[in-house]
Amino acid sequence: MDETLAAHVRALQRGGARAVRASKALSNLLFESDDNVALIVAAGAIAPLVALVRNGSDGGKEQAACALANLADNGGDVAAQPIVDAGGIAALVELLRDGSDDGKEEAACALASLAYKGDIAAQSIVDAGGIAALVELLRDDSDDGKEQAACALGNLSSAGDAYDAMIAEAGAIEPLVELERNGSDDAKESATRALDTLAFNSDFEAAVAAARRRVAPAVE
Repeated sequence: MDETLAAHVRALQRGGARAVRASKALSNLLFESDDNVALIVAAGAIAPLVALVRNGSDGGKEQAACALANLADNGGDVAAQPIVDAGGIAALVELLRDGSDDGKEEAACALASLAYKGDIAAQSIVDAGGIAALVELLRDDSDDGKEQAACALGNLSSAGDAYDAMIAEAGAIEPLVELERNGSDDAKESATRALDTLAFNSDFEAAVAAARRRVAPAVE
């Protein structure tokens, strides 16, 4: 396993099509066992994955963001802190703003997984301008992207009351309600969770309720 991981890391560092394949291979290893998270982190894979998110092809950025999402989702703090330390949050927010539709979706998925870790990543997401970029994705045409953006905002809301204020001030409530009413089933579920988490904060309970009264479901 050690030599296999080392080979994948070398491929990531070289870039190009080999780096894309290496990113996908690392994701597959994570699906095999959560125990592989620590091995992948120890092998030095995070820094080149972050570099690929910044500088790769559209496909490379997408696959690298997917690998970072899987690392954060399956690895707890073992992967989250190294991703933050390597500048992964800023790279993912940049992809969220300027990437392809698939790249934006994977970036939002990764940010959702990282935001779930609480203050380890939440403040870094704010500092990188992630909330505004997530709200913008809520207004995009992609249901999958909207779902991941709603999930990320819900996880940020769960990280503390201060994030609720930032989310509301960024204008997230109306597009979340629109998604709750008219999105895909999975997107509706993510939007409802985000709104309910915001409404649990008494400062925003009335605003969420008012928005839910204003927005009607789409006519079939």
